[in-house]
Amino acid sequence: MFLPGLLLVPHALRMLRGNQLFALIIVYLVYMLMTPAWGAAFSFKPYFNDVRLALYLLMFIMVIALLREEFPVGFERLMRTLCILVAGAAAVSIAIWLPHHSFPHDRLLGFGIMGHPNNSAVVYVFFAVLAVGLMFGEERLWLKIIYLLLAGILLCFLWLTQSRGTLVATMMALAALFFPARPKRSLIVLASLAGVTILVFFLFPQWFAFLTERGTSSRLAIWSTVLSQVAEMPFFGHGYLIDNSVFVVSQNFRHPFAHDAYLATLRDGGIVGLALMLTMVGTACWLALRIGRATGRYVYLALLVFGLVYMIFDADRLITRPRELWVILWLPLALILSDSAVPARTLSEPAANAATTGQL
Repeated sequence: MFLPGLLLVPHALRMLRGNQLFALIIVYLVYMLMTPAWGAAFSFKPYFNDVRLALYLLMFIMVIALLREEFPVGFERLMRTLCILVAGAAAVSIAIWLPHHSFPHDRLLGFGIMGHPNNSAVVYVFFAVLAVGLMFGEERLWLKIIYLLLAGILLCFLWLTQSRGTLVATMMALAALFFPARPKRSLIVLASLAGVTILVFFLFPQWFAFLTERGTSSRLAIWSTVLSQVAEMPFFGHGYLIDNSVFVVSQNFRHPFAHDAYLATLRDGGIVGLALMLTMVGTACWLALRIGRATGRYVYLALLVFGLVYMIFDADRLITRPRELWVILWLPLALILSDSAVPARTLSEPAANAATTGQL
């Protein structure tokens, strides 16, 4: 959508003029694209590839924000339809996978371009969080039940993928969705879920085998190696063009990436780059919280928390081709970017109210 999106750039820039979050996104991207200037591995071809991907990201963010602003009801329907389609894909994936595999010895991989269960899980389960958020913004009981069923299917998909990072991100996202609006009720629900979980753990321990038997994999060793790289150039980093694979000496094995977006930013952009990143996502969280307080619905905060927590366990550079980070990070940022200009609106408003007011 890059070329047709060029026609919309003037309109989008007028809409986003003076938007603090948009300015921080641009500053972060520009700084990270500047880091190869002092890095040791500069090459024109990979550099221009990163510039191209950064432009694609900016276009994606601007188009999403513009569509959200210009067609709020249609955009709401699009997101609802996506929840249904993703849950349908998850159900078919489960139905095909279960007869030929054994849980927990095998891990589910859903339909799509994702080649690993963790990546597959995080994209699918993002829409479980969205479905729950939409459920609490819906007034009609039958639609609430449908959203609950969609979320249930996607959470079953998550469990079969055995993605522990996604599981932690989901729990934190649901807490961000419920707790700010209903703190007392959230504590009661949390205590009840903890009790049920403990009971199920003792009755069916095999369901939790992947949580207790797989250890910490290689992440601690990977993070330790990345931190040793950070110590070499702590303030401005090694530059965005260095090899992002991680060779762990104790394992005599090279891992493809850092498995932590924050450490990766610290490695590539140093303390300055990490500070810019944290300022960008921190501002987005504050805006999402402000939108939630104005509307009583915290779906944006939940979606953003989901992505930010997952990025602790399984991500690397934020300037990337269209994959999971475009869904779990850049899409929520684009939604917050659009709605931060109109804090009385959020994606989970009832459709009837949206039809009468022209806002979601």
